[in-house]
Amino acid sequence: MRYQKDIVERLCLGLAGISQELSTAFHNEFSAPRHALSEFSHQVNAHYGNLINDKPKVDAVGVPEHNEDIPYWIEDLERVVLPVLRERMKK
Repeated sequence: MRYQKDIVERLCLGLAGISQELSTAFHNEFSAPRHALSEFSHQVNAHYGNLINDKPKVDAVGVPEHNEDIPYWIEDLERVVLPVLRERMKK
């Protein structure tokens, strides 16, 4: 997939701000080549849904339909998930 490496690096940076372990686990799971943006983004959403135990909340973010939508998808995904993870790490 064309932008997979860039997406993984960007999402790893966001997770590293919370936990290096979460970032490493994400990198290990999503570095293997995927063939389609749709397949990849659904898998990423499922992973993030599992991180916060709220798959419907992450599903509401949706997935990018076109390459131009990727930055917005990443922003939306992080806006939903990262605050929840930050709160959990404080406890």
